Amino acid sequence: MQATKPHPSKVSPSRPRTRTMAVAVTLAVAAFGFAGAMPALANDGGSLAEASANPANVGNAAAADLLVPVITSSGLPGPVVSGETAAIGVSVGSSQLGSPAASGFVFLMVNGEALQASAVTDGLASFVIRPLAGGNDSQVSILYSGHDAYSDGTLELGALVVGPATANLSLSVPKLPAYAGGLMGVDVTVASEDSAQYGSPDGTVVLTLDGVEVGTAQLLGSNHIGRGFAGLDEDLSAPDAQGTARFMVTNPVFCLAPPTALTFGHTSTRAVGSRKPPTCRIR
Repeated sequence: MQATKPHPSKVSPSRPRTRTMAVAVTLAVAAFGFAGAMPALANDGGSLAEASANPANVGNAAAADLLVPVITSSGLPGPVVSGETAAIGVSVGSSQLGSPAASGFVFLMVNGEALQASAVTDGLASFVIRPLAGGNDSQVSILYSGHDAYSDGTLELGALVVGPATANLSLSVPKLPAYAGGLMGVDVTVASEDSAQYGSPDGTVVLTLDGVEVGTAQLLGSNHIGRGFAGLDEDLSAPDAQGTARFMVTNPVFCLAPPTALTFGHTSTRAVGSRKPPTCRIR
């Protein structure tokens, strides 16, 4: 499987202006979706009842005439984008010519615990996994339970690498005039490309004005911090997830004079006999 590289966050471009406003975001995005015919994920309410052998009981003394299995694998895909699925192929056989095809079950072990079980048919088996951000650096191995002419065996695959999903970032600044020293509301919206697959981002949003930090906000999404894997068909969208943060920003004092009129929406009040004051707009 070819690795899918995460893409940088996208910030909606703004028109050229004198003052520059930027937003940075630190996110941990997680989400998942896939339909497959593999056994259910054990740590997501699934069952390993399909397996005829419990991995906790593997390792019993084998008869001297049992074949030592040669276990190979397609290896860990990586980096896997959080919320996307990845396949792992497994082969079980023998180095002796004329040996019977292996059968039985193999287990996908994550940090010493069985995540999935898969039947070995004619020496072959496969897994489909859906890692979340919490599954990054998990130690993965293959455990063969042994069957018929074969004893049990293991194969270490190493550490799983899970990268962040793409987050789309947009900045909304009011189009109405904002006077020097006045407050204006700025909305920052962060969303994943597909909330059902990737969930809703959560993390810290930092707003800057001309390179100076003016505020931070926390987004509470549906990342399920601590979870390592999601179900292949699981919908990770969360209707109550917080995807927009509002900042109240003080407009810089770079106008020629303080305002003598205030603007509220589309209605303005003005002192009698005065000129309309200069206004400052962040475009």
